[in-house]
Amino acid sequence: MANYIDIQRAIDRGRGAAAQVLGEPSNVFRLVAGANGNYLDSTNKIASPNIFFRGCSAKDIRAGLESDSRLGTFWFEMIGDMSSFQLGDIFLINDPVYGSGSTLVPWTTTEFRAICFAQHAPVKKSFGARLNTTIQVRRLTNAAAQNGGKYWQAGQNDGSPVCLVNGQFVLVAGTPSNIPCGLIATGRTYGEKSFNDDPTNLHKSAWYCYVPPLQGFNFREDDRVIAADGAIYRVLIPYQQQAGAVGSQLYLERLSAGE
Repeated sequence: MANYIDIQRAIDRGRGAAAQVLGEPSNVFRLVAGANGNYLDSTNKIASPNIFFRGCSAKDIRAGLESDSRLGTFWFEMIGDMSSFQLGDIFLINDPVYGSGSTLVPWTTTEFRAICFAQHAPVKKSFGARLNTTIQVRRLTNAAAQNGGKYWQAGQNDGSPVCLVNGQFVLVAGTPSNIPCGLIATGRTYGEKSFNDDPTNLHKSAWYCYVPPLQGFNFREDDRVIAADGAIYRVLIPYQQQAGAVGSQLYLERLSAGE
């Protein structure tokens, strides 16, 4: 009699066959032992090309998602043979036909199309989270938290950087590593403006960010997130899952618009 393991293996094989017909090619990245530098460095590429098909969004699949779909992450069903992959693997779509000019702008951009493999539960759909750009992360130190007696300024490149060292994300001196993420505006502002404020002042801008699981590092309130375009964000809510649908789901306040 077949058990859930045999059934899941058959499901993966069937999904792999479907992906060969419907899927797009991708390069797959995983942090190898001793990895240093940036997450998407070529040394961390473990498969190329791999074919998978990105299915429907979370509103259609929330029944099988082991996370709250209301938080803001763009969850997608991943249709393919996922049996040889691990949660946290990143599938960077590399479509030579429907890439530049079709699903990406036809000029140089800091954005890309990628999925972080986040859930592979037996006899359920496999899920991934949308990734579209990179960030750097810093944690404020006591010395960096003030500037001449004033609060830490949003545009100041201060604080301890998060770096990929020997396969772990750690707080050390150096150049912060580029980490893939899914960044999106929440579509709303918050906070009240005082009648005494400059009338040109804006309400606070609320953003949302999904980050793949980072071995060795957990986000905290007040960490700084610096996007590829130079915009700076402050972490207000650092929600993390290391079981179910893995990764960090961050609620952010935008401090600086960058370039």
